[in-house]
Amino acid sequence: MKRYSGRLTDFLHFAVILALLLSIPINSGVAYGQDKGMESAEELCILGVRCLGNGRYEEAIQYFKKSIEKRADLPEAHTGLGVAYEKLGRYKEAIESHRQAILIKPDYAMAHYNLGVAYGNLGRFQEAVEASRKAIIIKRDFAEAHTSLGVAYERLGHYKEAIESHKQAILIKPDFAIAHYNLGVAYLKAKEKKMAVEQHRILKTLDQQLASKLLAMISTEGKEKTVIYDLKVWIGSVIFALGVAGLIWWIRNLFRSPLMQAMFFSKHPILNFIIVIILVIIGLWVHSEFTMIPLIGLFAGILIGWRISRSKRR
Repeated sequence: MKRYSGRLTDFLHFAVILALLLSIPINSGVAYGQDKGMESAEELCILGVRCLGNGRYEEAIQYFKKSIEKRADLPEAHTGLGVAYEKLGRYKEAIESHRQAILIKPDYAMAHYNLGVAYGNLGRFQEAVEASRKAIIIKRDFAEAHTSLGVAYERLGHYKEAIESHKQAILIKPDFAIAHYNLGVAYLKAKEKKMAVEQHRILKTLDQQLASKLLAMISTEGKEKTVIYDLKVWIGSVIFALGVAGLIWWIRNLFRSPLMQAMFFSKHPILNFIIVIILVIIGLWVHSEFTMIPLIGLFAGILIGWRISRSKRR
């Protein structure tokens, strides 16, 4: 299974690092009391978060582990450890760390969100959906959790739900570039190219790199008329032409005597009519694009049907 976009993970983890720095409680009695001269669990946790921000993930792991040794019930240390594991691709260990944070603090939205990202990186998208939903239930205005939920939905093929999740993230944070990018991707997967182009237009004012990346996807999407697609078009056109030819043949024979002359099945004129109508409908459905090719099929069908019906005249 594909992993979450590295760009998405980096951006969201930056938000995690900032949130951790703002949320870690500092107990001054512990930090500066009888243990003076030694780092407290909270201080070690903050050092771990700073290492995360600087890309020193192995060092961050060591700080978080030391923090947990001093104070096992510090949820920020556990989920910080989980983020460090994620950055190193150790997703199973990350999941265990985030779960531990949730055991300590069940209403910890950040830990639920991080758990969802870790599940997503392992391709466990249904579990990612459930974890992201829990984060949103706890914190309704958690824009990162909304767009993470949208990514999980998109990977499951639930494009309508993905679009709504990304829209919600943008409603909370209108200039949230990664949410606009993800919304554009979801629109492309849902075959709504015009809407994806609109997200590209917005992204150009927010993040040029993401805008270029989305534009490349839009351009690729426009070139995906592969051999299979072309084959589908031609097969549909041929079936459509045969249906039109049969219909012309059937109509011309209505005005002949005897009526059943030159029928496909001499005793079943109604069945013949149903068959040719079905051929016309199937041809249009297989083709699915009303362009010059079905128009050519229409004229070819009329010509062939007229020609064949004339050849049966006695």
